[in-house]
Amino acid sequence: MLRQSWSNIPDRDYRSTCYLHPRVIERISTCIPRDKDVIFLNIYRREASGCFADEELERFHRVAKAVATCAGSHDRLMRSETTALRPSQAATERMLRAADPRLSVREAEICAGILRGDAIKEIANNLSLELSSVITYKKRAFHKLNISTRRELQQIYERGLKRSPVLDG
Repeated sequence: MLRQSWSNIPDRDYRSTCYLHPRVIERISTCIPRDKDVIFLNIYRREASGCFADEELERFHRVAKAVATCAGSHDRLMRSETTALRPSQAATERMLRAADPRLSVREAEICAGILRGDAIKEIANNLSLELSSVITYKKRAFHKLNISTRRELQQIYERGLKRSPVLDG
């Protein structure tokens, strides 16, 4: 368990955004290994509440493992449900091309990777492309779709799913 005061945060911008602006004066952090992952739990104290008392720290320490266990179980459950319900790569690409037929096959592949949550570097590796090519395809696709964020891409995809569910095959 780590106790961190706002005044000990060396990065001025981070300290300002995460501590000074919301008036947080103290953070307690703990990390708990779970299977192959680590779950980090943080609790914060604002100026109006004062610093954590020793008994509060002990209580947090006692419940942290149980909270992490619940969070880990919830995360595994949500991942398995999401994976089971997620359309295939090909179905996602078809849905995107149906949303805007001007998208090339490659642009749809890039967008499908983005929707899957892959980083640009992962997409480049998966498709055996240069990083700069993936960036270019993404820019072209976003321009054609008249969007600028992953969230807007997700909204286009979800609207398409509501109109006509894509079946694999």
